[in-house]
Amino acid sequence: MNFGEWSDFVAELKRDRPVRRSVPSRSMLGGVATCQSCGARMSSNREVKPNGYVHHYYGCNGVNTGTCAHPSRIRRDDLDAAVESFVKLTLGPLPVMERARNSVSEVKVELAEAASILERLESDYLAGRVKTDVQVERYWAA
Repeated sequence: MNFGEWSDFVAELKRDRPVRRSVPSRSMLGGVATCQSCGARMSSNREVKPNGYVHHYYGCNGVNTGTCAHPSRIRRDDLDAAVESFVKLTLGPLPVMERARNSVSEVKVELAEAASILERLESDYLAGRVKTDVQVERYWAA
């Protein structure tokens, strides 16, 4: 069987399979935490108990492939809290910075407007349209 025939064969086999898309992890350490036993990455999972309580945890990905003899599993809240306290202890209280404006383009627009106003004021002053003391004072204040 050549490669083209093989590709067609595989495509035909996969055609009737339902497509499952992965959902990005909404947890802090999903795909970052590693299993203590095998070193594989851990994913965030959930289990719904019979009473309706949802239990969130990180579990070893090696459990899916059967490559981990003793897959690690830990409550998500416990590991997240431990890492958060470690980061706070290690880094200390750092200043929080937030962006005051969304983009530099807004500042450029404001500067362009100010420059055009100053050019108009200067042309008015040079043309003699600014004559009284009040007008001169306001011109220099701008």
